[in-house]
Amino acid sequence: MSYKKVEFPDLSTLYTYSLYGCFDQCTNLTYANLSKLTTFASGATYALAYTFYACSKLTSEVAQFPKLTAINSDYAMYNTFSGCSKITSFNLDNLETITGGYSMAYCFYNCTGLTSASFPKLTSLATYGLYYCFRYCPLTSVSFPVLTTAATYAFYYTLKQNKNEFTIM
Repeated sequence: MSYKKVEFPDLSTLYTYSLYGCFDQCTNLTYANLSKLTTFASGATYALAYTFYACSKLTSEVAQFPKLTAINSDYAMYNTFSGCSKITSFNLDNLETITGGYSMAYCFYNCTGLTSASFPKLTSLATYGLYYCFRYCPLTSVSFPVLTTAATYAFYYTLKQNKNEFTIM
């Protein structure tokens, strides 16, 4: 596909398979706006799975979810930004809970421009919630300042790095 820019000006709720693979491997896509997203409907599996997979020119602007407070569906953001090497940051600043299994598994996998991860309001994290989420990202800083509950395997291979060192704040 040759899309360069996509806007979702009023998209606030996602359902099962809403944007599954929608822009998968769109190598000319540089911008997308999902900033109005507030909710994953109950059981919205794969809602954003593979949506921007391997969009190599996509910038950090797409990874801005300032109104999202919970990810309650399995695989909701599975592989969403995998291989998006131009993403250097993301905004999930109001995200409080990740209760769906594998909700953000592989979400930022191999995002080679991403050096820090911050979840300032996240208090609860489900089993495999961030499974491989930041694998092969050159993270140097990771922050979960108010996380109180992390289920078994919540960070499974999330923070394992190839020789990089990082600080968890």
